[in-house]
Amino acid sequence: MGSGDLRPLFKGLYEEQKNNLDSVGRGNMTISRKILVNMHEFLDLFMKPRETDLWKQVEDQCHSDYSEPHFVRYTWVLYLTALRQVNTRQDWIELNPYFHPNVSKTNITHIMNSAIDWNNELFLVTEKHIIRDYHALMVFNLYFCEKPELKHAYLCPDGCFGRINRETKQWELGNPCENANNTQTDRCFPKPEHWPGVISRLWKQLGNPSEGLDDDPISGAFSWLTRNQGYQCDCEEGYQWNNEEMVCEKGRKILKQCNPITLEPCSLPGTKACTLKDYTSEADCLCHPQYTGTFCERFKDPCTDLKFNVTLPDGRQLIEAIGEDLCRVDMEGTANEKENIEVIRQIDEWGGTVITEVITSPKHSRCVGKPGTDTYYCICKPPFSEDITLDYPNCLHQEGSCDSKLCVHGTCVTTPNHRGKAICMCYAGYVGSECDRREEEWSVWSSCKPICGRFRTRTRTRIISSNDRNGAPEKIEQMETCPARMGKNCPESFVESLRRANVSKAGKAVKFVRLIETSNPDLLKLLSVAAACGLLLIAFIQFLRLVTFMLVL
Repeated sequence: MGSGDLRPLFKGLYEEQKNNLDSVGRGNMTISRKILVNMHEFLDLFMKPRETDLWKQVEDQCHSDYSEPHFVRYTWVLYLTALRQVNTRQDWIELNPYFHPNVSKTNITHIMNSAIDWNNELFLVTEKHIIRDYHALMVFNLYFCEKPELKHAYLCPDGCFGRINRETKQWELGNPCENANNTQTDRCFPKPEHWPGVISRLWKQLGNPSEGLDDDPISGAFSWLTRNQGYQCDCEEGYQWNNEEMVCEKGRKILKQCNPITLEPCSLPGTKACTLKDYTSEADCLCHPQYTGTFCERFKDPCTDLKFNVTLPDGRQLIEAIGEDLCRVDMEGTANEKENIEVIRQIDEWGGTVITEVITSPKHSRCVGKPGTDTYYCICKPPFSEDITLDYPNCLHQEGSCDSKLCVHGTCVTTPNHRGKAICMCYAGYVGSECDRREEEWSVWSSCKPICGRFRTRTRTRIISSNDRNGAPEKIEQMETCPARMGKNCPESFVESLRRANVSKAGKAVKFVRLIETSNPDLLKLLSVAAACGLLLIAFIQFLRLVTFMLVL
């Protein structure tokens, strides 16, 4: 009943997502993935002991010992039957995980409202999903593997079942310890204690719709699953197994037993006890809380050794995060760009070897921990600061340039054209870099000038305050084009001729222009005749004056 390899299932889920990309969209899951997640949630509720005759029979058969093999067999049969027959919102039978004896169905509404809407028809074999009976068995086995207290570690996936091909970067079947360096045999030792954390993270990530599946086993969204740490190789004498790099590395001498007096090889001050590993019978050092390492050789670094789960404000979950993850972030909230820094690291403190090496360190925010404790803090660099809604120190709050920009009567915006600079968009009636000054009203529009023609304009003015608080007010003028005025709508003529003749008495001409502007064509003709008669009369009077003057002489 082993769970087997999980990768064929992930490959099928990825193919289904790729084929239904248009209909699935961002933030949604495919049918198979929904079934798988619901199946796990259904099982988690189903396996909780409850006061029913059916569950009492199971406990009686197993003598209330959940480590009995019979417990696995009985619960599997009941679980599979429930998947095929039970609809949690309709069926009120013992197989329903929400079933309670002596409670009427009408009084259990509050429980049923929160029930998983498991539609057993989806469990039938169809072309819409890839879930089959053996996937239900896989989910069932992973449940027992996730709970080591039930003592059924044999149901965990085989950590020695597959490996990453270093040349093709693809997963393949085979012994991961075969042809490994610094090993004395090809033996591979599974490590069931590794799986509870892995399985818990697996279900949380599968149940998060924003976590997309991909086919990249090296650096994809679920690539951590391919970095299998559920096994250990048989290292040569003088080498020890590195759980992070999954290789045999040269280290302190490995002993097959613990010295009862000196506790060798666990004799350093940080060691609490010396025990033997179950599979390799090698000495295993149990450290005091403030120490870590294979031989408890160093103080615990809370920035790298302290692991915790965090739910971010946007709903994303960080599983087994460390202080470095929460402190060192870039503009997208992930590990920022790094730069090379040369440091001196003491590799072998027993042999006195000191090696200078180049490591990478982020340019910006950093994590500072108190060695030997679970306490750390972040030194955040702008534009990042601590998000105080989280329980752990972090630099996950990104401050915008508008956070420190005051806009009294307006809204602060940041545009690419200003390279991240904050500017104020003022409300109507306000001006200034901080929208703190009222805007003066415009004057009325002037009359259109000239009176006639194709190109005519009019203007208006307004007084504005200077950008300098102590500066004098400024007068600005606004101009706009007027409609053309030609033909019958435009009185020509005598007025324009007077202007071209440069009549000296401008004031009288202006009055005359205004008089003509208000006249109709007939009146204009009459005025022209009157003007001619007037000129003739003036000329006749001047002639009489001249004749009279000549007679007097």
